[in-house]
Amino acid sequence: MPIAIDPRRTEEFVLEEERDASLPTVFEIRGLTVRERAEVADAFYTAGLDGSVAYTPHKAKLLASRHGLVGWRSFRDVAGNAFEPTRGQDGRAMNVGDALERLGLKHVVAIGDAVLRLSKITEDESGN
Repeated sequence: MPIAIDPRRTEEFVLEEERDASLPTVFEIRGLTVRERAEVADAFYTAGLDGSVAYTPHKAKLLASRHGLVGWRSFRDVAGNAFEPTRGQDGRAMNVGDALERLGLKHVVAIGDAVLRLSKITEDESGN
């Protein structure tokens, strides 16, 4: 009965509004390591100097996207030019920040949600 997530395993993710497109942008995502999950969990809430606590889900999902996005295909910028990942020795895109800056918040949140879903062990996987 598996109790672990393999953060090296990747999946393809296509934004909902592009799923019927002839050439959609395909994002390659992976689950988060335990350290990355802890960072994302901490980012959901931000403490103020006055002791207040603010719920900051967009900040957390941006962080999840930064950690979990490892590549993409068929990504075009506003001018229609192909924007390709620059791969490091580990095969992961090194220009993830640049890719996320080209997307709207709605799309970054969707990628973050997909990464967080991939980072959970389902009941089926755990045998419960």
